Amino acid sequence: MLQSYRIVGSNCRMIAAVPSEAPELWAAYLEGAMASYRKFGVENALELDEIRDGTSTSLFLVAVTPDGEVVGGVRAQGPYAVAEQAHAIQEWEGCEGQDDVRQMVADRIADGVVEMKTAWVSDRSPDRKALTQALARIPLVAVLDLLDVRYVMATAGTDPVIKLWLTTGGEIATHIPTAPYPSDRYHATLIWWDREALTDLQAA
Repeated sequence: MLQSYRIVGSNCRMIAAVPSEAPELWAAYLEGAMASYRKFGVENALELDEIRDGTSTSLFLVAVTPDGEVVGGVRAQGPYAVAEQAHAIQEWEGCEGQDDVRQMVADRIADGVVEMKTAWVSDRSPDRKALTQALARIPLVAVLDLLDVRYVMATAGTDPVIKLWLTTGGEIATHIPTAPYPSDRYHATLIWWDREALTDLQAA
């Protein structure tokens, strides 16, 4: 599976693939993610040893320059079979709201739930703004279409990211308190997208 999407305002393309079918792109995506997360001292949140083999990632998307350089990406886990597979539940470990996170996932499992993880954009790219906006929008289209689910979930720990995702139709689970993940400098916030509510989301 290789799908390509146009990125408005950039010469890059967004490519959707499965790790086992695009190992070089997958390796470049992980390398970029590690460099990006390390800048903020949260590289442990990647859980690189657990995800490196790609088996927990059903789909990943990368922004690729005309020269073939990977300059951003995000990955998807799921569709989940049981709520306990959701990484968000771990992020609320020991925090108020963990049971509510679990219940929200469980209530939606039957209609399909996919979780978006590990988003990053290279700060070296002159198209950083366009790529950031594309990574907030195009993966939703790809996941909903290619994985055929109703719900997408994600967590965001900073206000700029939260605001960006809200512009794409995401809704905050306001009854769930934020969690200090991946460190006390962040406030993980649970966000949901419902395919039936996304009437005008376009990939390009």
